[in-house]
Amino acid sequence: MRIERWIILLLGMALVQAWWQRTKDQLPRHWHPKSPKDCPLCQAEAVRSLEPVVDIPAVEPYPESKSQRGRKKTVLTKGYACPYSGWKYFGVTEAERHALVGFGKLGENQDIQRLRCQACGGTFSSRKGTPLYYIKSEAKEVEEVLWWLAEGVDLSVLVRKTGHCESTLTTWLNRMGEHSARWHDRLFRNLSIALIQMDELYAKVRGVEDARWLWLAIDPKSKALFALHLGLRRSDDAYTLVHKLKKYLHPDCVPAFTTDGLRSYFYAVTAHFGRWFRPPRARTDHWQVDERLTGQAS
Repeated sequence: MRIERWIILLLGMALVQAWWQRTKDQLPRHWHPKSPKDCPLCQAEAVRSLEPVVDIPAVEPYPESKSQRGRKKTVLTKGYACPYSGWKYFGVTEAERHALVGFGKLGENQDIQRLRCQACGGTFSSRKGTPLYYIKSEAKEVEEVLWWLAEGVDLSVLVRKTGHCESTLTTWLNRMGEHSARWHDRLFRNLSIALIQMDELYAKVRGVEDARWLWLAIDPKSKALFALHLGLRRSDDAYTLVHKLKKYLHPDCVPAFTTDGLRSYFYAVTAHFGRWFRPPRARTDHWQVDERLTGQAS
């Protein structure tokens, strides 16, 4: 009799647990929103904003400070800048202000323009800052290899076809990836998007024991990839993804979000879309989530 009672008791507990699980799934979710204080990247930017800002004095245009005698410029230098830091014309891309002039050409076909800064005397090629810098192979061959790698062709196949070693092709790919990331950060600014789809995918990384997850923020209509992050499946990774996405959007843009229901997305979105305000008789500011996020389904 005692064993039968225990069996009945265990069955009753299992039924109650199953009923409670079904009931809990139907109850509304009571998740507490977060604020920028919970995002590590927002906190790091807040610390940097407290550092004193050093005013950089305006640079005098170089043509006004040099003699008007001599040969006139014949090479268009607009868009290029002196890459040597420590000089006053470092990073100046305006042709009317910087001190760059043509300084011959390089390459087997003499198709690589060489430039010289008259202020510091440094020379560099027009490929400086591009994936083709210091690459002896032809640009057409590099472009073809990168195209096939983007299409998913195995690296060993391209090694046999081109005759280059695997490390060379990997260097080309890494350079192009870093350059594309910089262009992405420069061009994707002040975007107004109606819908953002966020998801995380399991990714196998060679030589890494722990699992890696690829976090993505995509526009389902245009298929544009706005932000991605490779990391673990933790809340800090969700904060990183949404933080990257937020800097590409217009300040007044609050898109609708669709996710797989992971709670970290809710915390990350509520921490980045809202405003600080101070209620009456309050001593500190409170974070208020943007009203346009209310009612969005996760």
